[in-house]
Amino acid sequence: MLVVLVFAGIALSRFGLGGDTLGEVWARTRPEGVLLAMAVISLSQVAVALRWRALLPGPRAARGHPLYLAGAVCVGLVFNYALPGPVGELAKAGMANRRYGVPFADALAGLAVSRIVGMSSALVVAGAGLVLVDVALEPVFVQALRGAGVLAGLGALTILGLAVFPRPVRWLV
Repeated sequence: MLVVLVFAGIALSRFGLGGDTLGEVWARTRPEGVLLAMAVISLSQVAVALRWRALLPGPRAARGHPLYLAGAVCVGLVFNYALPGPVGELAKAGMANRRYGVPFADALAGLAVSRIVGMSSALVVAGAGLVLVDVALEPVFVQALRGAGVLAGLGALTILGLAVFPRPVRWLV
């Protein structure tokens, strides 16, 4: 925690954001909104952990405590923020392996499919938002969003197909 605070202090000083500026920003916020956002984010980590638990094989993993797995998800999130590469995924898989005896490769596979499900859900919500809410965007941005959505959707469907039907494409590996 101390390291994070030191780096945050360095970053704030580099951009000229001192205590006065942060105090002004905090004064303009609504504390109840900030607290509500923090609560929603915290609960979402439990939901991510439950989604991952549903994809883990074996009876011991199915009994995995949601709060322990949510803690593993949070640890992985911190590692992903702090270190380059998917180090957090390795940490989460290692924690599931050590605590519940889930094979490391199975834990990683469960994480990968869990990420695909999460990305697909986000795409559905974002797509519905673009259709249902009238947002004034430049046409070039709308085209870019549509293109990115189509590519991300195709990628998610491809990876989901590989996860559900691995045998027909085994020759690729």
